[in-house]
Amino acid sequence: MKHTGTVHLVGAGPGDAGLLTLRGAELLGRADVVVYDALVNPDLLRLAPKTAEMIYGGKRSRDHAIPQEDLNQLLVAKAKEGKTVVRLKGGDPYIFGRGGEERGTGSSSSVRRWRLMSIAKAPRRSTGRPPARTRRPNPATRASNSSRG
Repeated sequence: MKHTGTVHLVGAGPGDAGLLTLRGAELLGRADVVVYDALVNPDLLRLAPKTAEMIYGGKRSRDHAIPQEDLNQLLVAKAKEGKTVVRLKGGDPYIFGRGGEERGTGSSSSVRRWRLMSIAKAPRRSTGRPPARTRRPNPATRASNSSRG
């Protein structure tokens, strides 16, 4: 049976290279192919081996380097070549990106996939609920301070 590679979806965090998880840095360090977004800090790309194939897959407004469907197929094709592929996405790939779409593409292929737990998804493991996307104050619970004079 032919060996298939793996696609790792890695959230690059909010832009500071120091905020990448240790697991994300480890995966980048052994990548054969890195497909990265426009919002990824360029310093993170230095963590990949010099021999890694670097592919820009970023999107800015209506300017897409690679259409999403083509990008999804690219990830699968590279993994089917037996390569370790890191899809490096700015921020959290499941909140701000198309991580779900990219992950879903592989579920119908023969590619072995491993999904990196992003920081924002960690609370789900302990509570079973997704984390809050935004946290806004509820006016009904806000205490009023009428003692100012």
